[in-house]
Amino acid sequence: MLSFEAQRRHPAQEHKKENGTNMKKTGYLKPLTLALTLAASSMQIAAQPAAIPSKTVDYHWHSGSHSATGEVGRAAVNVAYRDTISVSGSPWIQLRFSDVNLGQASYIQVTSLADGASQRLDANELQHWGNQSAYFNGDAVEIELYVASGDSDVGVAVNEVVAGEKAANTRSLCAADDRISSTEPRVARIDPIGCTGWIAENGKILTAGHCLAGGNSNQILSFNPPQSLPDGTVQFPGPEDQYAIDQSSFQFNSGGVGNDWGIFQVFNNSVTGLQPIQAQGAFTVVRDLGPANIRISGFGLDSGTSNQTNQTNVGPNAGSSGTTMRYITDTMGGNSGSPVIDNQTGRSVGIHTHGGCTSAGTDNNKGTSFFNTALWDAFNARTEFASGTAVGDQSTVNGFRSIGLGKTLTSPIVVMGPPSFNGGNPTSMRVRAVDSFNFQYQIEEWDYLDGTHISENIGYLAIEAGRGTLGSLDVEAGAVNINQNWTTVTFSSAISPTPVVVAQTVTRNGGQAVTTRIRNVSSTGFEVRLQEEEANDGNHVIETVHWIALETGSSIENGVPIAAGRTDDAITNSFANVDFGTSISDPVLLADMQTFDGPDTATLRHRNLTSSGVEIKVEEELSGDDEINHTTEVVGWIVFGNN
Repeated sequence: MLSFEAQRRHPAQEHKKENGTNMKKTGYLKPLTLALTLAASSMQIAAQPAAIPSKTVDYHWHSGSHSATGEVGRAAVNVAYRDTISVSGSPWIQLRFSDVNLGQASYIQVTSLADGASQRLDANELQHWGNQSAYFNGDAVEIELYVASGDSDVGVAVNEVVAGEKAANTRSLCAADDRISSTEPRVARIDPIGCTGWIAENGKILTAGHCLAGGNSNQILSFNPPQSLPDGTVQFPGPEDQYAIDQSSFQFNSGGVGNDWGIFQVFNNSVTGLQPIQAQGAFTVVRDLGPANIRISGFGLDSGTSNQTNQTNVGPNAGSSGTTMRYITDTMGGNSGSPVIDNQTGRSVGIHTHGGCTSAGTDNNKGTSFFNTALWDAFNARTEFASGTAVGDQSTVNGFRSIGLGKTLTSPIVVMGPPSFNGGNPTSMRVRAVDSFNFQYQIEEWDYLDGTHISENIGYLAIEAGRGTLGSLDVEAGAVNINQNWTTVTFSSAISPTPVVVAQTVTRNGGQAVTTRIRNVSSTGFEVRLQEEEANDGNHVIETVHWIALETGSSIENGVPIAAGRTDDAITNSFANVDFGTSISDPVLLADMQTFDGPDTATLRHRNLTSSGVEIKVEEELSGDDEINHTTEVVGWIVFGNN
């Protein structure tokens, strides 16, 4: 009996011929012959998602409004409100929130009453999750509201609950079902559309283009799903294995067999703070049409507890050519997007997209090879950058050292510092002669000093100008011509949550030592000015300043780990510890004040830089007086693995 391999198909996932065109009637066929022919042809080239059955239930729940006195931003420690939300008899549920006000540091905690899985969501995490929770097994969760000191009118409502429904099963395979259970950690189920995604070596997630054509049906990337219920109803891993999908990152083509591919990113995990590549590993990707045997691992339909769980099968290559991989390897609805794996090397050679095998063992299943130029280019696209740590002294007053980037950047933006604290004289950094291959720098002591300085360690970053991403983090880089007056810089589009901004003077039009100061950093832009030492008149000629704004969080870009964050308004002239919240070997540090709370001329210095943190202080210069005390400032920091 013939059966289709896709359920609840999106219109873009209709059956197509290999050339990507819709089937058309050609010539005359008897009605029965026509029906059977169309059914067989459709089944042979079916796209393979398998949507997770569910219903949306209107729900009317509100926590009420709550406030807490005390210092703004202090951690929330007390439960202001606790309640249970349930949809009786449901195998799993997901909450959808409205009327959210979680202030600066308040949050909600959602815990499954079935298995104890728990998720903490603050304002930023809720934004990443699209104002919805992870999926929770069972029909009830406990929700707790924690209100932080200084936050007022904190509350949240639940206006809908997505509730799972019982599974429906369809089957179509290459003869007998030879799939077996798999523990392959690098593949995940895309929920609720019911496709498979997998991690590539550069941290990107790959899947079928017709899956991403489903838009917001691609919500959560679920690794390590447990066994389904005996009737086949799916279950979900804990929130530590669920990742909110960044739908703004979608790149895809749903052009039929050989031209069906998708690439996307996810936000950091709300429990662990990790990216999937850090937690699960990744596939190496190659262009190769010749593997003798092809393995497909993914989350296809099945009966009972195996339904849409991780299964795998190996079968022979069936004559792959051009942009199309062909193989006699068992797949089912839900396998769309699975990696096409060379069984001998374990490397991925394509993306599974279409079923074609019949129960009689005829025809074959198909995917898109990496010889598809658009897929290959999109996979390899990256925001080019070079980062490292310069180690050098300032033996002459006007001497500059040169740094080669090790690559070619078309329009590089360069930022350095802060320097370490090997030498006690106050100093800033000056850059000049930036081109596509090199830049020059000097350790610039203030004018009242002799201009020489012992060796310091100074991090640097050179990145292409414009808007892009570093892993899953939004980044924008540019240049502005400014003097001592505040100048507003506006981003091309909002960066949320509030980014870290670092800036660097990259010309030497004026002979006086100078630094940049930043204030009013928001998701839409910031203000920046130049600042000379206090003993001078404060005026300075126009200089070019490079700036970089990076979304806070952590990610990985082509194997290079990245993290960015903002301190509390607490950094003074005394060294204070800054915790990166992750571990980065051989870290490259950039940092800058994000506020102008203290107007005295000042820069930052650092010491004791390790893989997990650093000590930072504000350093005033002494040209005008001997007083070095500085009020509290917010400091933004960025760390890279050395590339």
